[in-house]
Amino acid sequence: MWRPKTARLAGGPGWALAYHGAYEFGGPDAVAALPGGEQWLAVVDRAPAAERHLAVHSGHCVELSEADQAAWDAAGHSILTDVTISGTRDQVRHKLDDLAGHGVTEIVFQPCGPDVKAELERFLEAAEAVR
Repeated sequence: MWRPKTARLAGGPGWALAYHGAYEFGGPDAVAALPGGEQWLAVVDRAPAAERHLAVHSGHCVELSEADQAAWDAAGHSILTDVTISGTRDQVRHKLDDLAGHGVTEIVFQPCGPDVKAELERFLEAAEAVR
């Protein structure tokens, strides 16, 4: 069941890294190619050039910045499951199995949102079955 507010609060900070990384490694054109990228750029570009890096990474890994929220609202959320390990327990387990099958032995997991304990428990439940 899609719960937009929960998805935004718990998955949004990780999802936003796609925009932050696209900007750092590919520049504005890379961000513009993402859903909601133009809206994200419009907010970031309001910052003076000398402060742009701070605008890009505001809220990094913790919360959505104004730019991130603009992108999310403009359909950026549609790529949440493409750029994060999120979804139902079975979807998360499948993604972890796929990564393990490609030799990945460690991942970075940063729970976010209003119920970090529940996020940790749900992730553990999905990850325990991965071998």
